Amino acid sequence: DVEVHNGFTRADDHRYKWERGEGAPVLTFEMPANRTSPGRRTRAAAPDGSGYTFADPGPWAIVPVPSLYTRWVWAGGGTVSLDKHVGVDGEGITGGDIAYLGAYESANRTVAGQTLTLVVPDAASMHDSPETVLSSLAFAAERFDVGGRDDEVVAIAAPTGTVDWDVGGVQYGAADFWVRDTSPVASPDNIWLHEYVHTRQTFRGHTTIRTEWLSEATAEYYAALLTLQHGDIDYDAFRSHLSVGNDRPYADAVL
Repeated sequence: DVEVHNGFTRADDHRYKWERGEGAPVLTFEMPANRTSPGRRTRAAAPDGSGYTFADPGPWAIVPVPSLYTRWVWAGGGTVSLDKHVGVDGEGITGGDIAYLGAYESANRTVAGQTLTLVVPDAASMHDSPETVLSSLAFAAERFDVGGRDDEVVAIAAPTGTVDWDVGGVQYGAADFWVRDTSPVASPDNIWLHEYVHTRQTFRGHTTIRTEWLSEATAEYYAALLTLQHGDIDYDAFRSHLSVGNDRPYADAVL
């Protein structure tokens, strides 16, 4: 719902036109924060898909940054440039694609040309220390040599006390993701690394319906492999985790 459009005129229900003039034009709108549509699913997902992928329970919120499409129709000479910046008005932080709103603490690690930022909300109760999570992510950033590296990666520990999350984690946009605060690092189902691997999947174009399995399969495999290589699990745990591929419905899949 658009509330204010100073300096803009409505072109249709979904488009606004900037009227060139003096001053700073403002366009203000509201969007629902709670979303239940499934994101990238993991084995930790709610079986009925009834939980949230983004939520605003009140004291804090984890929400997607709205995507705005801009098109220039320029009658004059030369070119028009556009600088985009995403920020949080008040307490919070964003990597540009997911925003956390509320009180938090953060820790950073720079490795392999990436700055890894772990956001820990005040409401979160971490299973592992921030240093342990960052150590796992840093190892993956350095060891995993597939796909491009974004300059910055923002990982948010999603509080689980008051929100029924639909999935164990969601990677959204280029390099932002959240993971349940109760998710352990020392597990073959290392969701921290699963979502990190998603940030490195720079496929050309989009996967088709016949190859969309590749996105989740590679994230699942490399998350377990990197956790093994980091020494957080043993080989038997790694092998047992991958062996679920022998069970239905996975065993019936034809790749």
